[in-house]
Amino acid sequence: MGPAFIAICVLLVTAFPLAQAVHGLGGGGELSPRVVVTWEGHGDGSDSTLDLLVLWRGKAGWLQGGASIGAGGTARIHSVSVQGRQLELRVDNKTNTAHIQDQAIPLQGVNVLLLDDVDSATVRVAGTMWVEPKLADLTKSDPITVLIKESALLTDYLKP
Repeated sequence: MGPAFIAICVLLVTAFPLAQAVHGLGGGGELSPRVVVTWEGHGDGSDSTLDLLVLWRGKAGWLQGGASIGAGGTARIHSVSVQGRQLELRVDNKTNTAHIQDQAIPLQGVNVLLLDDVDSATVRVAGTMWVEPKLADLTKSDPITVLIKESALLTDYLKP
């Protein structure tokens, strides 16, 4: 897992229910043949905080066209392209709830979502968890690789 596997982009995200614009960080990319990551955070690069990490898992080679994050109105959107369709996870800033297909996932006390079977008709929420949100210095390392290596559960989720 080299630093090139995650594209880190800087964008404006409405990250808090107060609806004020904050300087956000985020990105997405393939972690393994089965797992893709999207993530968002805020900060200035050397002092940054993870807001949400999403690991999308399916059969090997499911990703087609990339992964992205963005914002629209009062929602933050994580999306991946799978088998010719766009799959979106919408995070409602007002209710602090994530929505995928017909499932609502409360995000109180949660900053990691583990989604499985993303290449099937129904995405399964395999788990949620909280990790230390302080990110490694973005100017010196890939913070998501560091975060995953520090968690046995996240490392196991990447295994075939």
